[in-house]
Amino acid sequence: MHLGVRVTTIARDDRCLTTDDGNTIRYDRLLLATGSSPRPLPKTMNNSHVAHLRTAAHAVDLRRKFRSARHLVIVGGGYIGLEVAFSARARGCSVTMVEVGPSHLGRTGSAALGSWALRTLESNGVDVRLNTSIAALSGSADEKTTVHLSDNEGIVADVMLAAIGVLPNCQIATSAGLATDNGIVVDAFGRTNDPAIFAAGEATRYPIAKLGGSFRTESWNASRNQAIVAAKSMAGLPTEAFDELPWNWSDLGRHSVQCLGMPAMGTKRLTIGDAAGDEWMEIFLDARETLVGCVTVNQSREMSKLRRALVKESGIPAGLLQRANIRPTAC
Repeated sequence: MHLGVRVTTIARDDRCLTTDDGNTIRYDRLLLATGSSPRPLPKTMNNSHVAHLRTAAHAVDLRRKFRSARHLVIVGGGYIGLEVAFSARARGCSVTMVEVGPSHLGRTGSAALGSWALRTLESNGVDVRLNTSIAALSGSADEKTTVHLSDNEGIVADVMLAAIGVLPNCQIATSAGLATDNGIVVDAFGRTNDPAIFAAGEATRYPIAKLGGSFRTESWNASRNQAIVAAKSMAGLPTEAFDELPWNWSDLGRHSVQCLGMPAMGTKRLTIGDAAGDEWMEIFLDARETLVGCVTVNQSREMSKLRRALVKESGIPAGLLQRANIRPTAC
């Protein structure tokens, strides 16, 4: 174990790598599990009061800041931004959330989930600004930050959280001549275009046969299970191809939200329950009648049933189909 050491080069022909402490390490098989890093704000917005939430140290620092903070500005309407908004409100902090898109959870959720998130945030006292971006940041003598919005409004914040997504750490793979495309490109067994080099985790772009394409996902469950397949492949052990739909969940106050697959790829939507309330489920099918996504709010048991059915390849459980209203996704 070499802690605090960075790999600087990978010499594929010699099957060795060099590190920044001057060592050379040879390999028969090499695994790249480099993860991702928070998407940075533009350099013009560097500010000591801008916080991130990526590590345990970040979480401890943010909790410390909440003790004295009166106003928090969150940039980004994904899982991290939503979770922090609910936590900050529970601690009595006023919150303004700025999202550049038209809804929350737009990449992994659905239109109905975005509407539900907006209603729920606002009912919890969060000031939500959609279709709005950050134009600039400026400091002040009292150590506060003024967040200048694209509509020319300025909001004074004790803390600003940047939660605008992540970028895959694939620089070392690119410099080694491995195929990259918004991630390290691998097959269903974790192999790169070099048979001696494998990769796993959210730094990878991998095929999902159920969705008919290759994707980079940010699901820890997928990363864990993909790594098991890659490890067996590296050791020459028999293993099935990795073909799981990404699965994400979040606890937002008293609510449990889960997203499976890629709902945006669906052309048919099956709705169970009332999406105007707090207990409902959407199932998305493509033109082949194949399940490509699912969204649930406070329906954990139903999501578990659906995921178990996917593993068994037994189709959507009949009990769910009997309760569903079927609509095109544009509704």
